[in-house]
Amino acid sequence: MNTAWYSYVNSITRQVSSKIVWDKVRKIFGCYSDTQNISFLNYNGQVISDAKEIANVIGQTLSEISGESSYPNDFIAFKKCEEQKSVDFLPSYAEDYNSTFSYHELKNALIKSNPTSPGPDQIHNMLKHLGESSLLTILLLFNRIWQERVFPLSCLKAIVVPIPKPGKDKQDPNNCRPIALTSCLGKLLERMVSA
Repeated sequence: MNTAWYSYVNSITRQVSSKIVWDKVRKIFGCYSDTQNISFLNYNGQVISDAKEIANVIGQTLSEISGESSYPNDFIAFKKCEEQKSVDFLPSYAEDYNSTFSYHELKNALIKSNPTSPGPDQIHNMLKHLGESSLLTILLLFNRIWQERVFPLSCLKAIVVPIPKPGKDKQDPNNCRPIALTSCLGKLLERMVSA
């Protein structure tokens, strides 16, 4: 990403219009123009133009593609076997990896975070620009989640955005790639856990 960004910035000259520059910046931050919107679909020989029906068809298509019926049989058998095993989530707080998070760990996770579009909670990933008192409040929240072992449901939700595959017919729902926009706070906590 950094190499591509440096290459792009170096390509900006006086001849490049400001519209092109700002379009690129908007795309980097996940803001796309209305030209990306799908106004109709061709599905099973029918033309669908109602926005709600388009969303339902794309959702159904993505569900079918990612559903269990598209998995290999050996993976389905393995998955069913693993799902029947019980898991003990009660931690031993004596282990270092179960201790509370430090301010240093929060700051490191923020440094490693990338600017992404907000999820359903609409909290933008500009968290690294918050002051120390705000970050300490977030740290307090994360440590409470960690100690009580209750992950907020809002962090488990996602907005799924269908992105048409380049060079493919965007009116065919099979030619969409799903992108899941999840909570920036949830991703930050995940980064701290996996560090």
